[in-house]
Amino acid sequence: LCTIGHVNEAWSTMPPLPFQPMVGHDGSVSRSCACPNTSGFQKHIREKYTLAARARPDFIWVDDDIRMHYHGVAWGCFCPVCLRWFAKRIGRRLSRITLVRAMSDPQESNLRHAWIEQNRASIEALLALVAESVHAVDKRIAMGLMTCGAAWTTYSGVAFERWFKALRAAKARPGGGFYADTNPVEMVRKTLDCGRQRSLLPPSVRDIQYEVENFPYQLLKKSATAMVDECTLALAQGHNGIAFNLNAMTVAYEDFLPFLGGIAKARPVWERWVQHVRGLRPQDCGPRGARTSWRGARFVPARTGSRRPRPITSIFPLCFRTSASPLPRTGRDAERSCRDAWPRLFPPRN
Repeated sequence: LCTIGHVNEAWSTMPPLPFQPMVGHDGSVSRSCACPNTSGFQKHIREKYTLAARARPDFIWVDDDIRMHYHGVAWGCFCPVCLRWFAKRIGRRLSRITLVRAMSDPQESNLRHAWIEQNRASIEALLALVAESVHAVDKRIAMGLMTCGAAWTTYSGVAFERWFKALRAAKARPGGGFYADTNPVEMVRKTLDCGRQRSLLPPSVRDIQYEVENFPYQLLKKSATAMVDECTLALAQGHNGIAFNLNAMTVAYEDFLPFLGGIAKARPVWERWVQHVRGLRPQDCGPRGARTSWRGARFVPARTGSRRPRPITSIFPLCFRTSASPLPRTGRDAERSCRDAWPRLFPPRN
């Protein structure tokens, strides 16, 4: 369920937001995504999730738009409300321009850490509000959260322990990217990133669904073969399920048949892999040795005509040091246990 909003969607046809929109570090204003820290938006979210809960679903997935970056503005939120909140946190008032300039100073690491902590706390408070709104209607509704990979950016804080506790969530849905198979090797990048997300989950999260996403749901964007390969790689990272977000806008049942056929054919292998990782903790699976380090980076002006910062000098880059073996425990043992099924799944070409 979308909460803050992802990007500037339908802004040319929809009326302006009735509450404070998200403001970027450069003063740009999102046209479709809200600041999560205003009372007006929080009232709206309470009503929205209350209505969703009254439908009595078995579970509610909270989407990965609950983040503080890339909402039509690169880095948020620098609105007056967030600046006042930050002033209380650090004990002094700073304008947006002064704050951004100060955070670009390599000596101001404490200020940058305080800002990232505010991002973590903003997300934590919003997730707590969502959980409270849902469970005020029905405590039996399970909660799940879609996560963003730290390989994208650590700007929002990557505080999975705190966020899942706030949401009272036992379900996770790692995801991020590979919407088309134009560059097939991207599925490896995505599944490794999702494996890292899995390794950061708290032990209480046991239902971990990898998200296959074919947005914008155009049939020629991704083949059924690529989708099966992607799912297989994801399960090798220790996920125990697949959330299929594919072709939701097609109108003909026949359009789905190649995908459904591929899923049915691959399922015996997938079931064995899921069985193999059952009972393992999140940190027991996925790429090994992934860790983060903070660096003093600078905010930099966007290129002419673009709101997007240069990637190398974006604030708070993430440094990965990974030493993943070619076949970690889940992959090595699962491959050995599935060799009989593999030829049926991927028959040799004549």
